[in-house]
Amino acid sequence: MATPHGILKETTKEALLAQVDELLRTMPGRDEMRWEQASLVWLGQLKAVIAEWSLPATVELSSYLRDARDVIASEAEAAYNGILILLHQAHRDLTMKLNDTAGVVVPHKATYNYFEAVRKIVQMAKRDVLFVDPYMEADFVAAYVPHVAPGVKIRLLGRHKLPMLLSAVDAFVKEHGADIAVRSSDDLHGRYVFIDGQAGYQSSESFKDGARNAPSTITEQVETLAATMQIYEGIWIAAKVQR
Repeated sequence: MATPHGILKETTKEALLAQVDELLRTMPGRDEMRWEQASLVWLGQLKAVIAEWSLPATVELSSYLRDARDVIASEAEAAYNGILILLHQAHRDLTMKLNDTAGVVVPHKATYNYFEAVRKIVQMAKRDVLFVDPYMEADFVAAYVPHVAPGVKIRLLGRHKLPMLLSAVDAFVKEHGADIAVRSSDDLHGRYVFIDGQAGYQSSESFKDGARNAPSTITEQVETLAATMQIYEGIWIAAKVQR
């Protein structure tokens, strides 16, 4: 239960963040949210978690839930996106309250810990995930792409080792039918992953090498998110289409 004045204990924040992660991971697709038993269970959990996180947000959620049942497709789609944005807001808020840097520090050679941190981020995506990394190659595809939920559009913006990257992407798409676009640009310097246009994380190392050669950080973009996404969406639009 929430403590007085809406101040959450640390253990409660951790538990809530884990529940938000699970809700993002298991969120039904827009066409799957048909108010049947499976969706109703998920929606019940959603209402409980949002109420525990922020009582004022429950009013906004109730509006989205009402509109999500609308027969007008555009209004239902907007409501679904609103629910998704609300979950990302809860995730960001709880992450920042638990960690002032809103990030993860991974010790040298703790490559599995780094992989797990990125995997959890990737699994939150419900519509679109954009990876920015000049050094993506075959190992990157094997490590992260299988953890993106079916139906989510995957965009890879790279620069070096493109033949290896493209070969691995082609093989994955042939076997799994994923929606993967690849573009290249000479204007890349950082390593980022953007989720649903609502959250973004910067890695201090290439995603394929995280923590392998040095301690690594994965830092959530908060104050700079909008500006950073705008920059890389612009680079994506101008980038050379590889696939």
